[in-house]
Amino acid sequence: MYVNQLIALAPVIVCLATIFLIVKRRQKRISLVTSITGLIGNFFWPALFMCLGLTGFTTFKLMIPESVPFYLDPMIADLDYMLHGAEPGLVLQQVLPKFSAWPIAISYGPIWALVWVGGFFAVAFCDDRELRQRYWWTCALSFLLLGTVLATVLSSVGPVYYEAIYGGTRFQRLMSEVYASGPGDKIRDVSDYLWSAYADGNNSFGTGISAMPSMHVAVVTLQTLAAIDTRKILGAFVGAYAAIILVGSVYLGWHYALDGYVSIIVVCSVWRVTKLAQRKVRRVKLGGENGFVVQRG
Repeated sequence: MYVNQLIALAPVIVCLATIFLIVKRRQKRISLVTSITGLIGNFFWPALFMCLGLTGFTTFKLMIPESVPFYLDPMIADLDYMLHGAEPGLVLQQVLPKFSAWPIAISYGPIWALVWVGGFFAVAFCDDRELRQRYWWTCALSFLLLGTVLATVLSSVGPVYYEAIYGGTRFQRLMSEVYASGPGDKIRDVSDYLWSAYADGNNSFGTGISAMPSMHVAVVTLQTLAAIDTRKILGAFVGAYAAIILVGSVYLGWHYALDGYVSIIVVCSVWRVTKLAQRKVRRVKLGGENGFVVQRG
């Protein structure tokens, strides 16, 4: 179903593989054969995992309105208003300068994709085995819990499609501000494309409508956690970028603020549980090794 779209990822993956191969060879001064062998082990399986995962994620995302018709937006919007005392999207439109629209939109679109794919494969080449395992488990469980289970149970469309699904003018002012901004035409093109795919039943890769929870925020939260466990300063930079994505998801009308909050809580919880599980496994192994040594002595 998505073969053509997945093939389009091949040049990006090959380019990243070449970069990491060069970096690894310079860092460790290893032979080309050893480098290529490591490349296959460290890169092929994550690449396959990403392609199959994205295919499965898109498939389930497209099935959401068939399984659970969109229904939760009015409640989420009310809770969002109660929590913040106003509509967060409109507040951000009024507080942030107009020139910030383009940087936020670019950060939310192409840069987000680069951070996700780049971070994903950077972890694949990380020497910390436990970090790699923690990242893969958190990534898989987050996409399962957030992108499939919760997205289905909490079926919603976000401010951008609120009027089309529920009628009324609740977010008309917000979307008018968004479409009148510098990147407004681009945002409208993307929203129209996604809506047309939904209305026409066009099962294209990367389509599907779902607001709660925000996978954009989930991904950058995961990248932040991995960055923190690598270098604190790197974690600070990635965390700042994650904050921009959280703000941008609301500022651009794609999500309610609660969508991002839920994603942050779930991803951090899964990361923490996975980390605790790894510690427990490590202790059990260490205890077993110590016990073996004692019996021999």
